[in-house]
Amino acid sequence: MTIQTKTTHTSLGPVELPVFCSDGSAVAAFFTCDYKKAAQKVEGTGLYPIRVSRGKAIATLGLFEYRRSTLEPYNEGFLMIAVSPQPKMSLLAQRLQLFVTAEIRKLGFYTLDLPITEELPLIAGREIWGVPKFLADISLNFSNHRFKGDVLVKSTGEKILSLESSFNKGMPFKFLDSMVYSNHQDSILKIISNFNCPARIFRDKEARLIVGSIDHPM
Repeated sequence: MTIQTKTTHTSLGPVELPVFCSDGSAVAAFFTCDYKKAAQKVEGTGLYPIRVSRGKAIATLGLFEYRRSTLEPYNEGFLMIAVSPQPKMSLLAQRLQLFVTAEIRKLGFYTLDLPITEELPLIAGREIWGVPKFLADISLNFSNHRFKGDVLVKSTGEKILSLESSFNKGMPFKFLDSMVYSNHQDSILKIISNFNCPARIFRDKEARLIVGSIDHPM
C-alpha cells in the first residue's frame, strides 16, 4: 500500500508527513485520578474528562522508544487525560467508542506533558500539532520479566519520574489507533496515530509510579 506524503516546514527544517515508525517499543499505564483535578487541567480547552466512576477520571502515562522512524531515533513519554468534547458520556457510550475509527471517535486523550529526547521531533510536535513537548532524557529497560522507565531532567539528570512493573505474558489484543486532542492556533486539533503491531494488556497491582523530589512542572 502506498501512502502519500507531504513536506511541512519547521524552524529546524522540513518534515515529511505522516511520520512512520517501523521498529520500536512502548509501555502505557492507565490510572484512575480525581475528576475535579483532571477537569482543572483541561479547563478552557473545550474538552471534558471522561468520568469512569463516581469522582474518577482516567490518566495515562506512556513511554515510547522509536528505534527506527522517518524523523530520527528518539524516545518520548506522555502524561494524558482521557477526554471528550461532550460534557457527559455514559459508560455504554464510552465502550462503543472503542469500535469506531479514530477519525470519527470522540473519546480521545489530551496531553498535559510530553518529554522527548531529540530536538527535531520536539519542534515538529510543537509547531505542527501544538503538543507541549520538552527535552528530557528517557530510558526504557526490559529485563527478567520486569520493566523500568525513567524520565530525567536533560541538563542535570535529576529524576522527574520512573515507572516500574512486572512484564508478564498478559492478554494479546489489537492495539487501537489513537486519537489525541491538542489546542493549536486557537482550534482543537485531532492527532491520529495508526498502529499495526502486536500488543498485550495486563494488570499489575505492584506497578509503581515514583515521582522525583525536584520541583518540576510535569
